Amino acid sequence: MLSKEAMIRIMLVDDDEDDFVLMRQMLSGIKHWKVNLQWASSYEDALRAAKPGICDLCLMDYRLDRGTGLDLMSELQKNGFSAPFIVLTGKGDHEIDLRAMQDGAADYLEKSQVNSDILERSIRYAIERAKNLEALRQSERQLKVLSSKLMEAQENERKRLAHELHDSIGASLTAAKLGLERTLHRTESEKPEIDRAVIGQVVEIVESIIKDLKRIYGNLRPLILDDLGLLPAVRALIRQFSEVKHVVRFDHTFDVEEGEIPEPVKIVIYRVCQEALNNITKHSQATAVDLSLTRSENAIVLSILDNGRGFDLKKVLSEDKDKTRLGLGSMRERVEMSGGSFTVVSDKTKGTTIRAVWPI
Repeated sequence: MLSKEAMIRIMLVDDDEDDFVLMRQMLSGIKHWKVNLQWASSYEDALRAAKPGICDLCLMDYRLDRGTGLDLMSELQKNGFSAPFIVLTGKGDHEIDLRAMQDGAADYLEKSQVNSDILERSIRYAIERAKNLEALRQSERQLKVLSSKLMEAQENERKRLAHELHDSIGASLTAAKLGLERTLHRTESEKPEIDRAVIGQVVEIVESIIKDLKRIYGNLRPLILDDLGLLPAVRALIRQFSEVKHVVRFDHTFDVEEGEIPEPVKIVIYRVCQEALNNITKHSQATAVDLSLTRSENAIVLSILDNGRGFDLKKVLSEDKDKTRLGLGSMRERVEMSGGSFTVVSDKTKGTTIRAVWPI
């Protein structure tokens, strides 16, 4: 909360000198603050002067010599100017008021109705609101970092378990299977009294266990990703999909080198591809799928398109059970936690497009 005798740095953008004088007088009437007022008399002056951190609040006339105050506000925000804005106008307009609020202005005041008390309250609310929003953003950033670390820890644990299953249990089962097969082979001549049918059944059971084990540690962590890289791992996913959906035409394009993809992003790309292909297999009834992983000038782009049965995106996102079923929440969270952006476009007659972009 603003304390008494606080120093408030305010920038006024107004091309009318008389209005500047009136505003200065009203600000001087706020007794318990010290106000450092800076005046920008034109649109261009404001662009030059309004650097990030230069002031605590910006009072801005709606009608300027070039463009509007809302145009200027948008341009300053793009340049990193984060102080709150209060828009001033000579004549009230409800539509402009609404637009100002929608564009991010903290308040909208009609000059003829402003006095020191109204101005003090509006400034105080705007600054306090900006502080609260910044605290909320900081909390969100911290939560994002914690979520990212948790996801990384989960993947590391998956990786450890997958390698343990592969290196210990998997190796032991494979050795047992080979031993049984050798025993079965010897029974054909050396020990005909041994029940070969029973040993054959045991071999089949061990083979089934090995297949299940491979599936389990493959889902925990694709070992091919660690051994050969992302692109071979995604190709393996595509082969698995094609074996299940052999009637689906599958086209894929890799226009990126393995070394160009950041290591933390590789597992995220793999998981998104895995979840998307699972969804297509279970739900879409598609006859064609296009998957592309490319690098533009400043981003890695993953795109997965199918021509199957789409869905109502708003309805799906509003129902928890559908979120779980389609895995959209999981994909979006993984992409955003790794610094990317995630979009889904779906139409019941045209299919679904998933797109994830990671800036480089």
